[in-house]
Amino acid sequence: MGSDTSQERRQSKRFPVGDGAFVCLTSSGRRLWHILDIAIGGLSFRYVPALESMEGISELEIVTRDASFSLEKVPFQTVSDIELKDRVGNNFKLNRCGVKFGSLTQPQAARLEGFLIRYSAGAA
Repeated sequence: MGSDTSQERRQSKRFPVGDGAFVCLTSSGRRLWHILDIAIGGLSFRYVPALESMEGISELEIVTRDASFSLEKVPFQTVSDIELKDRVGNNFKLNRCGVKFGSLTQPQAARLEGFLIRYSAGAA
């Protein structure tokens, strides 16, 4: 009975991403959060919940530090949002948020695939 909850829910393997890839939530303007891992179906990132609310957000942008890549208006659903033991400085809690991508347009899917090949470890 309890074995169902321990099974992997992801439909595609996630790959780690280097330090130069970020998520920008559409409500936050240009606040960037580090992407931890990514797959064709979703990603996870860490953020400071005191500075960002996930409530009511349904689109994100994937960007790189050097501005060589940007994928805008990516629809998503939050599937997990957990507090991490790490802190920013001495005060701010960090959360890890896992999201599942919604329906992508053909161009979005192609650009996401290109991002996976170029920026993630092990996707090539």
